[in-house]
Amino acid sequence: MEDVCSDKLLRQAVDTLQVKANVFDQLRDAMRIAPKSGSDGLNSDGGDEDMDAIKKGGEQFRQKLTSDPQYPGLGHYKKMIAQIDKYWDKLFADPILVDSPNSKVTIYPQRTNNVMERFFRDFKRGDRKKTGNISISRTLQAMLADTPLVRNLKNSEYLKILLDGCQSLEERFSRIESQEVRDELAKAKNSPEKIPAKIKKLIAQPKLLEIIARLFKKRA
Repeated sequence: MEDVCSDKLLRQAVDTLQVKANVFDQLRDAMRIAPKSGSDGLNSDGGDEDMDAIKKGGEQFRQKLTSDPQYPGLGHYKKMIAQIDKYWDKLFADPILVDSPNSKVTIYPQRTNNVMERFFRDFKRGDRKKTGNISISRTLQAMLADTPLVRNLKNSEYLKILLDGCQSLEERFSRIESQEVRDELAKAKNSPEKIPAKIKKLIAQPKLLEIIARLFKKRA
């Protein structure tokens, strides 16, 4: 341990890492992403924040970093600032006002892809537990394109929209013509995706809708 602790190169690397971590914490604070005070890390849902205040914080962070006399020689920071500048308009895009059946709704574009990354991590973890495989490429290639949407059934608002006034998924599926389902699945055969043999057998089942309804009920 003494040799490790006295290693000059290692100590320099640790000092450099601490400086970078401090800068990263400043960025997190300015952008209101994965707050240091939280325990969820990248799984943080964030909170209700004023967009103008976040934008101002981002400007102050950028100004502080680029005004450092050593900045011109810090390539890693210059790359980070270049990325921020490239996506600045998307990071602080104006909200979109859309018409819904009941009233106008204000939608704020997502500033990061954190939601999708969280979904993918959860999907990857679940598949590894199920199959024991490190790679999930075969699973992704074999499944139908819209299969991951099943996870949205955990969202009460999504489920309410999907049910469209029905009391259960069974009732909702009863409104769907079986031929319509078969037509859509037949279209999937022509896609470049590989259709698993089990799915092909499922398509041929005379009670296809009942089977699908049971599968969705288990997921809900």
